Amino acid sequence: MSGWTQIWVMCFLVFDISHAVVAQVDSLVETDSLGEYSLESVVEQSSQTEDSPLLDYIMGRNEQQQPSIELRSRLTQALQQSKGITSGVYLGSPPKSYQRVKFSAGEHLGGGILFEKDAGERRFDDFTSANLMIANLGPLTKGIFGDFFVESGQGIGLWRGFDVSKGSEVILPVRRDAAGLNQYLSSDENSFLRGVAMEFQWGRFSPLFFYSSAARSASLDALDRVTSLYTSGYFRTTTEQEKKNNLTEKLVGASLHYQMSDANRFGVSWYRTTFSRQLFFDDGRMMDGGGYSFASIDYNVSFLTTSIFGEWGKSNNVMGGISGLLIRPTPALDLILAARHYPPRFVSLHGLAFGEQTSNEDGVYLGFQLKPMRHVRISSFYDQFQFSASGSNAFPRTGHDVLLQLQTQPVSRLEFTMRYRRKITYAQSSQLDTNGFTHEVGDDQRKQQIRIDANYHLSKNIRLRCRLERLFLDTRISGAHENGVVTYQDLRIQPSDRVWFAIRVAYFKSDSFESGITDYENDLPGVVTLPVLYGTGVRWYFLIRYKLAGLLELSAKYSDLMRDDVKRIGTALDELPSNHDNRLSVQLDLRW
Repeated sequence: MSGWTQIWVMCFLVFDISHAVVAQVDSLVETDSLGEYSLESVVEQSSQTEDSPLLDYIMGRNEQQQPSIELRSRLTQALQQSKGITSGVYLGSPPKSYQRVKFSAGEHLGGGILFEKDAGERRFDDFTSANLMIANLGPLTKGIFGDFFVESGQGIGLWRGFDVSKGSEVILPVRRDAAGLNQYLSSDENSFLRGVAMEFQWGRFSPLFFYSSAARSASLDALDRVTSLYTSGYFRTTTEQEKKNNLTEKLVGASLHYQMSDANRFGVSWYRTTFSRQLFFDDGRMMDGGGYSFASIDYNVSFLTTSIFGEWGKSNNVMGGISGLLIRPTPALDLILAARHYPPRFVSLHGLAFGEQTSNEDGVYLGFQLKPMRHVRISSFYDQFQFSASGSNAFPRTGHDVLLQLQTQPVSRLEFTMRYRRKITYAQSSQLDTNGFTHEVGDDQRKQQIRIDANYHLSKNIRLRCRLERLFLDTRISGAHENGVVTYQDLRIQPSDRVWFAIRVAYFKSDSFESGITDYENDLPGVVTLPVLYGTGVRWYFLIRYKLAGLLELSAKYSDLMRDDVKRIGTALDELPSNHDNRLSVQLDLRW
């Protein structure tokens, strides 16, 4: 057996996520209530673009209380083969495979294992993740053996490797609610620790201890130093495989949090990490050594309608952090203000702080969310940021980001959204004049986006959505003026409790990739798809989900991209033989 047949046989040896939890997340997808965060608005703010662990994480926070075994088997096949496949440079087979099993023996024991293979990789288990968790045994709230991650404070030093960024949900990305120790069972190959971790609860104190020894992938220079971590997760060629697991990271750490009340919490976190090779980031200006230590304090204090939150830490001998203020004077209004400071040499390889980047940035953020009446919600933020001249950035850069969005429901079945967003970055640089003298000049790039979205429920089981989005990109010195536009029509139908399907046709046109527009797509359960539509063409897809029985669900997606502005899609080894890119994905979910 080989190819598809072999992978389908292997799917019965591995595990995944529960149908019950999938149903909960699906309900979020189908509900665009103006009073709650919708899943789509959150996902659109994610930086993940393909097979994101974001949905897996959202669903995984629902812990199983009843014994269960859950399996997910997913296969994706590109019907147009890339040059890397046809030329034999990619060493493996074309299908992309994802196989996962999760089990729960009640509230005290659970775990799972995952095997993932990208198109062009040789082994169906090119990436493997597994863990075993024991929970709720006396003072031990969680103990994990295998892959895990830790959330602490505001994510300055310890966080999952993925989260939402600035967007229409103006509060959610800024003020974090750390969940402590968590199982890791996702296809992202970088955002985990591997070892053992124990979390306890003694009265109001919550201590957490963890140890990790994990292989990482990196790019090396001629002196065998690590110049950058290799995080794409692709190991299809001999060159890519040379980078795989060529670095070992050992990490030991702990955190302690004290819960004064439901709304008041203080904590401290610390870890020390060492590497098997010397890190030489940014020619040694950002990092030059075999490891670093991180220590921080975090807090969340509330009184009446006001919350003060933040986290400040020391890493690589410099201090950095974020502080914020959240005010809710009425149930209809949320106000948030946050200031952040991440110095150029602030190293936090396991953190994911709010902002443009978690190093060499200062910023101030102000946002509000207002519901002046029942079916109206107004969201807005203003973010001012600055990157100093340091290392490879020879000149400072500043900028600001503004968003204003109005959501309304003029009639019971119609939801209407209008959004305007503008982002300007300004950079200093040097330039030679006609006399040969160097002088400083400034250049700014202005990106503006306008979106109009109408969502109409023809009936309880039929929904229509139409969207028009325009993007304008201007650069002062070059005089470049680019435009991008996307319009799509979306139809979702659920004729019965067992069948659900969606169809979308999108038309797009842009002057380049820079003026392309990203749009969220529905996909198989657990998958986030955020394609960037650029050039000129059409993208459409058909998605169907069918419940064969209470324990079994099949889902499939066919997508097709046709570009009129090129003869071939892609570049280098990813180049396709034509301007046509169609893919088929099939998934099986089974739960006992």
